[in-house]
Amino acid sequence: MSLILKLWDVDMSEMIERYRKIIEESGQKFTKQKQLILETILEVNRHISANEIFNLVKNKNIGLATVYRALNSFTELGILKRIKIDNTSYYELKIYSGKVLHVHFICKYCKNILDINDKNLILEYIKLNNLVENNFDVEVQDADIMLVGVCSSCSNKK
Repeated sequence: MSLILKLWDVDMSEMIERYRKIIEESGQKFTKQKQLILETILEVNRHISANEIFNLVKNKNIGLATVYRALNSFTELGILKRIKIDNTSYYELKIYSGKVLHVHFICKYCKNILDINDKNLILEYIKLNNLVENNFDVEVQDADIMLVGVCSSCSNKK
């Protein structure tokens, strides 16, 4: 069974159960706070910062330090991917997200992060990974491509 599933093919409780197993198999406890943080990330289904998550869960008596600890844990376990832009880290689901390979684009003005999922681009992405593996005798396990520029909304404001 592939680890990559589309979010809309699986209900949230099934997703949470899969994440719970990963967390518990690592020897960590799957706390109610971790569950609420994961549910929040699943619900927003976009790149999100720790402060944004905190603002969404603070009314459930979850502190900012707890959010940061959970995000670090999820990132170490490969559940989340951290994307650092300027001095802010944003998080997105890495496994079970349906976003196997994609390129990120960030607008340097509004800081909006877009996922670029294009079949031809992904094929070139795979070719690049294969080229690096073959030419340098390495195994590529993860890759980040971040394009920086101006989005159409910001370019239309000029």
